[in-house]
Amino acid sequence: MDKKKALIHLQNLSFAYPHAKQNALNGIDCKIFTHESVAIVGPNGAGKSTLANHLMGILLAQSGSVVIDEILVRPANIGYVRDMVGLVFQNPNDQLFCPTVREEIEFGLINMKLPSREIHDRVTESADIMNIGHLLKKPAHHLSGGEKKRVAIGAILAMRPKILIMDEPTANLDPYNEKVLTDLINSLSCTKIIISHDLPVLFQTCQRALVMVDGQIIRDFSMQEFMDDQDLILEHGLDFRFKCKCCKAIHPERFS
Repeated sequence: MDKKKALIHLQNLSFAYPHAKQNALNGIDCKIFTHESVAIVGPNGAGKSTLANHLMGILLAQSGSVVIDEILVRPANIGYVRDMVGLVFQNPNDQLFCPTVREEIEFGLINMKLPSREIHDRVTESADIMNIGHLLKKPAHHLSGGEKKRVAIGAILAMRPKILIMDEPTANLDPYNEKVLTDLINSLSCTKIIISHDLPVLFQTCQRALVMVDGQIIRDFSMQEFMDDQDLILEHGLDFRFKCKCCKAIHPERFS
């Protein structure tokens, strides 16, 4: 794997928030390659969202480096980086602010200074992919949680990022919309980084798992290897087996 050119290359990345007693990130070294689907897992406070914010240039390395498609993430290059990396927040209300769904999707495209015809075509394409064409004239704040999530993802997809980062994409979704979103994630061909505690969803969508604890990546292995390491899962509060027990309790004949 290391012989391939990395799309994302983190070298000795460290970062501390003001007045914090310890680093939020502490010497992160990692490579992620084109078209990979990578899970970032770990307990709350492990540094997962802080790492995602460095990939977007929302936060900048205090030591070490972040390189995206051979471009160093630094103030002079933030515009280039944000054209390549799209971040979908855990709560779509933190992302949606325009009067209508159409304007939400158009916003990033207008900032990219695309021609009006291309903007129209990309909005249509994104709305079709996300199945939100019937919502384009509606205000986003009147939509359901699942609809808001699809609009937030659609707005990012319209910009055609090379890298899509999703922070807890299935949070607060009912089972039907969770399945819809899982199928959508699998249909996307871009490089995907998914931050989540929902291990069954990650198992269905990711090839690789990075396990973070105390600002460090302590393990980097295949998703199957991760799911097989019950000791690691238990040690870091990621045990999901109670969900399986609930399914068996509700429908024992289906899950025996």
